[in-house]
Amino acid sequence: MAPKFNKEMEFTYGVADQLSSLVRRIVAENPSAYTFHGTNSYLVGEPSGQVALIDPGPDLPSHVAALEDAMAGQELTAIILTHRHIDHTPGAQVFQELTGAPIFAFEEPAGSSFGEDRSFNYDIGIKDKEVIRGNGWTLRGLHTPGHCGDHLCFALEEENICLVGDHVMAWASSIIIPPEGRLADYFSSLDYIDALNFDTLLPGHGPVVSDPATYLPALKAHRESRNDQIIRALQGGRSTKEQLVALVYAATPKALHGAAAHTLEAHLFYLLEQSVISFEGGHYVLL
Repeated sequence: MAPKFNKEMEFTYGVADQLSSLVRRIVAENPSAYTFHGTNSYLVGEPSGQVALIDPGPDLPSHVAALEDAMAGQELTAIILTHRHIDHTPGAQVFQELTGAPIFAFEEPAGSSFGEDRSFNYDIGIKDKEVIRGNGWTLRGLHTPGHCGDHLCFALEEENICLVGDHVMAWASSIIIPPEGRLADYFSSLDYIDALNFDTLLPGHGPVVSDPATYLPALKAHRESRNDQIIRALQGGRSTKEQLVALVYAATPKALHGAAAHTLEAHLFYLLEQSVISFEGGHYVLL
């Protein structure tokens, strides 16, 4: 069962799109092979009153101005990060300086990884299932390692919506970045979110996921099929990381092969942990 990736997304840079009665999305103008159209920043709260800003995104003047316009007349009471990657974090310090709002992030930085913002600082650490509240909204943190070790999703309890950062995206399968990003964790985190039966998922990049009950199992099956592809490639005599990327990701645009190499490495670590393969003299070998 392959996931049906969705690359259709209606939006305008600088404009806040109302996705539900409590959630608005503003897309940063930082498109790339890794970020799709750009980083999705979310405002959670009533049109007037207290709001939370989830994933402020890059420190781009146009994006900062768009978020300021969207928050006019409101009180920013929480700046919340799903994880510490550089396309999500820089705006946090900007808005703390503007408003004095505290910055929330997972309580235990998981160690350095590709794309991490090493200058990032936060005020309040969040554990799994801990809650951040404002007038009219409740956000529950859900620790979801996989993409990276410090990743959090946030359940908006009033609307049965989950803001899923880079754990789940509609336009592509998420990158898993070793060593702190682990495929075993990713599988467990998919199961965790799936079991909570959300109506809607709001990713850190790309369009809304409106059918989580179908989509999440398909994402897991997609990763399991990659494991099978790697095993078949090894049976066929491909044994180095470079050979495996070229074969397993032959249908993936070459601009994404750098990301694919990270995820392939996560699959190889997983197969090593499961004692399916070994690594000998620069080559992966089936056991």
